[in-house]
Amino acid sequence: MKLLLPLTIAMLLGAGHLPATAQPANPQQRPVVTKKSGAKAPVSAPQAYWYDGTVRRALVVDPNQVADFSQPGSPVPRGRPQITKSSATATLQPGAKVSPIFRGLGAPASELRALPGGVIVTLRTAGGADAANQALAPFGLRVSSQVDSTGLRWLVATDAGMAALETANRLHESGAFASVTPDWWIDVTKK
Repeated sequence: MKLLLPLTIAMLLGAGHLPATAQPANPQQRPVVTKKSGAKAPVSAPQAYWYDGTVRRALVVDPNQVADFSQPGSPVPRGRPQITKSSATATLQPGAKVSPIFRGLGAPASELRALPGGVIVTLRTAGGADAANQALAPFGLRVSSQVDSTGLRWLVATDAGMAALETANRLHESGAFASVTPDWWIDVTKK
């Protein structure tokens, strides 16, 4: 009985009743077949981080773009920057207000972020500008303006780009403040 089925198939193929399409492939011409693993695409390694309150958030730097906050006649870089291709010469100009473009880790479609300069410091106890400056004195910094009327949140001026991120992280990690976050520019897109 075990031989009957293979024998029947061989006879039918040999008699020409069924097309014989299966042929041994030349080992050099065999197609490469791979299974999809179902695993997600590899996630970029974090290249930077920032603190959102007490939560440390990872960032990826877009190597192809920068945000240029230079606005002739404006002492404070605010508003929408000009997004341009990354260039080493743009960041080397004296007084350049250029920032890398950041995205949240594992979220390539997340909003673009950049750093026009400045960090927002939240004090542990409310106070005036003198109290804020006293807390910032060991770091060689001073407040530039009050963020809200609580006396807790203060804007501290820094250079644009990585300098702002590094300053925010250094101040936050010192433990001297309730929190410190960069003063982000975040791209807002219309829906």
